[in-house]
Amino acid sequence: MTGIRKISDLRGAILIGGRSKRMGAPKSMLRLRGRFVLERIADAIAPAVGEIVLIGDAPVPPPMETLPKLPDPPGVEGPAAGILAALRYAPEAWWLAVSCDLPLISPEAVTWLVEHADLRAPAVMPHLENPRTAEPLFALYAPTAAGIIEQAVASGERAPRRMFSRVRIASPKIPAHLRVAWTNVNTPEEWMSAATVALEKDTC
Repeated sequence: MTGIRKISDLRGAILIGGRSKRMGAPKSMLRLRGRFVLERIADAIAPAVGEIVLIGDAPVPPPMETLPKLPDPPGVEGPAAGILAALRYAPEAWWLAVSCDLPLISPEAVTWLVEHADLRAPAVMPHLENPRTAEPLFALYAPTAAGIIEQAVASGERAPRRMFSRVRIASPKIPAHLRVAWTNVNTPEEWMSAATVALEKDTC
């Protein structure tokens, strides 16, 4: 039985953040070959989720304006804010949390991740090489993750990976052919590199 079938209520949260200082422009408005990256991400996760919600204060392109949009919770900073907002919005659901700076995400990577869901774990954060450096921003979060994040935020923790360092999570190893889907971009240089890879993939 696949993870998609095991999770009865799976929703998607695209974390659009805010100012994107290092990029110099909102990452939520990046375009790749004539399409907004945000559209590509929504298309990749749509087959696996029952609802898609945008979370954050950044602007969104016109094609995405019909989607529900939630602000980050007051007093909570960083990507954990978006994950927590999703868990508060639908506390009984599992959430596929995806950062808006993943231009190379694919439906195949989403399917692989959801198929490796462990319903006993509060989170499913896959890893590239070391489970201790698991990927929290293209990951799954169970309803039980809310309490862990709430407690961590109250103690001043901001990094999702460290929030779950003392609990048992599922962390499957990402297969080589899907690793590119977890490539995030934070600077113009990283963006250019990812755009080149996307162009090569699209023309193959």
